[in-house]
Amino acid sequence: MKQRLIPITIISGYLGSGKTTFINRLLAADVLPSKVAVLVNDFGDINIDAKLIAQISDDGSVVSLTNGCVCCTLQDDLANTFERISSLAIDHVLLEASGVALPNKLRTQCHYPGYFPQHCAVTVDAENYHKKRQDKYVGNLVQQQVLQADTLIITKLDLAGSFELPDSHDPGRPNSTDLSPAKQYSVTDPQLIYHLLEPVKGLNYKPGSSSDMASFSSCTLEQHKPIDIQELSDLLATVPAQIERIKGFVDTPTGLQLIQKVGKRCSIVPADAAQNPGLVFIYPSQAANPAEVLQVNWKPWMTLRGNHLHSAHHPEQS
Repeated sequence: MKQRLIPITIISGYLGSGKTTFINRLLAADVLPSKVAVLVNDFGDINIDAKLIAQISDDGSVVSLTNGCVCCTLQDDLANTFERISSLAIDHVLLEASGVALPNKLRTQCHYPGYFPQHCAVTVDAENYHKKRQDKYVGNLVQQQVLQADTLIITKLDLAGSFELPDSHDPGRPNSTDLSPAKQYSVTDPQLIYHLLEPVKGLNYKPGSSSDMASFSSCTLEQHKPIDIQELSDLLATVPAQIERIKGFVDTPTGLQLIQKVGKRCSIVPADAAQNPGLVFIYPSQAANPAEVLQVNWKPWMTLRGNHLHSAHHPEQS
């Protein structure tokens, strides 16, 4: 008897490009199969909308959702997690990749007994893509993520006006325009979700370069004292320029706040009080380490927990 294989849809894309927002939209759309496992492989904790959560496991590693789906934080690697969820009688897997992961490497890891990679979608931040693809630290990674996708999800079009991807994403590879084009969708296109759930024949691997690929580090600040929102806003506006991404939760006199910062754009919104306060700062490893500056500026309210290296060559560690 032929073994039933569980399809995996990979949602990849650079830091802050809208992966988690899109995952939440998928979960709330009520069109997914009845039993879906969402695996989150990213810097920081799982971040599913509170209104979608029905129950959290005792160890916090599995979140049961009101629509019957489950969300799991990845263990040491994908293989261990696939083994762990195999007993959950799931029909489909959504894998939210780290913002520094390469799609081709994730596809390879998803060829695990009982599973197979289906679509590989990459979110593209229309507001920041053109700037990021020219960045000396992260430009190659950002371009390779787009080149290795079979579906491109264009986000933040409301902030970018007219947006088009260049014909060639990698000036070092003149033949890149000969690649079979990925399908492009606006993140608000109602057909996108149905496209991602459609079966595909074969696997459309696309050539990708791993040379000169960026690696990333992160440092975490754990909060020990509430901070006024205005002071918080001022601190976030003055973080070192090399920091690509900030996310987490901060306790203030008016309640817990969810912090999301990508480049110069920052949001501070009320959050579920059940979350642990603290911030994760992500930056290219080749850039100057901002930990010392953060430790000094944030010391009255937060304590530096440590630095961690995350390589784009090994997404399972990201």
